[in-house]
Amino acid sequence: ANSALVDAAVLVQELSRAPDVPTGLAAYDARRRPKVKAVAKTSARLGRLAELTNPVLRFVRDRVLMPLAGRADGTAAARLALQEPVEILRGALPAGAG
Repeated sequence: ANSALVDAAVLVQELSRAPDVPTGLAAYDARRRPKVKAVAKTSARLGRLAELTNPVLRFVRDRVLMPLAGRADGTAAARLALQEPVEILRGALPAGAG
């Protein structure tokens, strides 16, 4: 859901800056594609990690990786999830809504 909100806000911003729709769409694509690709790549990695069938690898995941992930400060995950400055979402809301 966060990604959809960010996509919408970025699309509005890029279309409002552009002289025409094709230019705005190209700017939107250039801005969003790398970030969405990074989210998809991370999601695929986590999916593969969750579906491990090798007992040794599952042990390492459950006993080593998961406890380490729980102790991480979450900064990288938060940056990946946010993708854009929060101000862009505030700017996309009608006056008084945010």
